[in-house]
Amino acid sequence: MEANRINTAIYKVLRAVMILFWVYVGIEKLWQLSAFQIALQQQPIISILAPILFWLLPMLEISIGALLGFPSRRLQHWGWKVSTIMITLFSIYIALGVLDVYDKKPCMCTSFLSNISWTTHLIFNLIILGLSIAGLVLNRKVLLHVQSNLSNKISVGLFLTVF
Repeated sequence: MEANRINTAIYKVLRAVMILFWVYVGIEKLWQLSAFQIALQQQPIISILAPILFWLLPMLEISIGALLGFPSRRLQHWGWKVSTIMITLFSIYIALGVLDVYDKKPCMCTSFLSNISWTTHLIFNLIILGLSIAGLVLNRKVLLHVQSNLSNKISVGLFLTVF
């Protein structure tokens, strides 16, 4: 029983952190939309997709935060899945840059991580990936055992955090 309470507490904190992370990075891209578009056009491999990614990435990132913020277990689970997939893709893209697979390094011109090295950025992404995987595992574990203990007030509060 004590383990369930600890898992629930960890899950709540993890969920709040990831909501704030995804909403922040999505809003940051929207806030600097023209700089983000230019940065996308300068990227190796994905520059051809810049017109699509220009709107898709920020909306997807904010949507991940929203899914994690919804009170519904099913929507949260989808949020954790999409979060894990997205951060995995970002990490692979950065890892290929760290390994000098591209002719030129990808640009992080609009990121809040723009002043760190590529290796440090990869480590940061891997930490976020670990948090996403932990959230996915805890979502099943905690919410299957303690469905009604996650109060609606907290769930609604986390959901409203997105907005």
